[in-house]
Amino acid sequence: MKLKSETEAKDIVSSIFDLTPALICIGRPDGTFEQINREWEEVLGFSVQEIMEMGYTKLVHPDDIKHTMDEIAKQLNGETTTTFVNRYRHKDGTYRTFEWRGSPAKNGLFYAVAVDITERKQTEQKLRESEEKYRELFEKESDAIVVFDAETLAFENVNPAALALFGYTREEFLKLGPEDISAYPETTLKVIDLIKAGDTSTFNVTLRYMKKKDGTSFPVELSRGTFIVNDRRNIIGAIRDITERKKMEELLKQKVNDLERFNELMMGRELRVIELKKEINALLKATGQPEKYKSTLPEGAIIDTHSVAYYEEPANRVFGDVNDIMSRNLAEKALRQSESKYRALFESSSDALLLLESKTGRIIEANDMAVTLYGYTRDEFLTKKNTDLSAEVQESVLSLKEIVKRHGEPYRVPIRLHRKKDGTVFPIEYTARLLFEEGQANVLVACRDMTQWVRPSPAGSL
Repeated sequence: MKLKSETEAKDIVSSIFDLTPALICIGRPDGTFEQINREWEEVLGFSVQEIMEMGYTKLVHPDDIKHTMDEIAKQLNGETTTTFVNRYRHKDGTYRTFEWRGSPAKNGLFYAVAVDITERKQTEQKLRESEEKYRELFEKESDAIVVFDAETLAFENVNPAALALFGYTREEFLKLGPEDISAYPETTLKVIDLIKAGDTSTFNVTLRYMKKKDGTSFPVELSRGTFIVNDRRNIIGAIRDITERKKMEELLKQKVNDLERFNELMMGRELRVIELKKEINALLKATGQPEKYKSTLPEGAIIDTHSVAYYEEPANRVFGDVNDIMSRNLAEKALRQSESKYRALFESSSDALLLLESKTGRIIEANDMAVTLYGYTRDEFLTKKNTDLSAEVQESVLSLKEIVKRHGEPYRVPIRLHRKKDGTVFPIEYTARLLFEEGQANVLVACRDMTQWVRPSPAGSL
């Protein structure tokens, strides 16, 4: 197209300049602008005139001034700028993050184009925090945690507790599949098919038998969940060795049987004594003498040789034991996947997990096990603080302060008394640590019910 005049050409360039959905500038090395486009006004909230009057040195974040001026100096020396990042002040006082590209300066002026990447940076930060939260929960969980691909059945990740439980190195474990650690491989593969088909009834299993590297079979309790990563379904499993518990259950059964046999023997002995007393009374009566023994039982009473009551409480085992600079969409997808992994781990834990605000103790998350253990719904939990669950309020206040002081180091309390929604006081063991999410310091608490091992007195003390 042939332009009619130089003025028309400038008008066309100016129109393109202002219609470009990026921040374009021509700047001077003294901190002022030669020209900027309308996008600056849209992004920073100031008018074009206000920005021109302030210049860039009054808008760039104070911590970014030096390396911004260093980058401009490179352009003035004939270098090209690529992917340079700094922050500019918005009219509301917040800062926006810009990513810059620039060509070598000409006639003492530098030319640059920027894209606002604030949201992408925030998403990337949330992704890092989410991954850190998942990693902390995954690595520190006392139960064995395994993650495998639902299609290939290849293990994708295992935590230290799983390596210790099964006896494999990490390299060895990642070459296996779930059937390789099962004492009944065919059953395991059938269950996996059910999970893939959406059968949630197989997510929590109270008894399965697994196999260690040395071939030893042992009983476990399983919790399972699923999440999606890169459009592939993953299955996560929390495995708890219940060998000692099964031994205790067998020992308990044996003691019950011993008690019943002892009871029968003692009752048999007492019955024989009663019979002998009756015979003596009969002989005395036959010889005209008064009876020596009087029956303590009413006439016609029947003695039940199994009359000793045995009461066995059911074991309450709800253990209080969760940068892609080119595309924000990829970062957001990674964040969703990371949150999905965290959520699956958070919900599949066999401990009651609570996430608290570190400053106030307010509960901001609770998993299904916490709902089961304490009796509150999730919505009710969100109206509570850690002190509302405690039967030792002052101790809970002091503990929260100590957890914050440790800056992420684990804090374990072997026994603390808590209170359920119905008022029941019961003992727990808990481990807690500080986590950082979106600049907010929170506390992750894993609670384990200790009722079957320790019982509080009626006064509420141990």
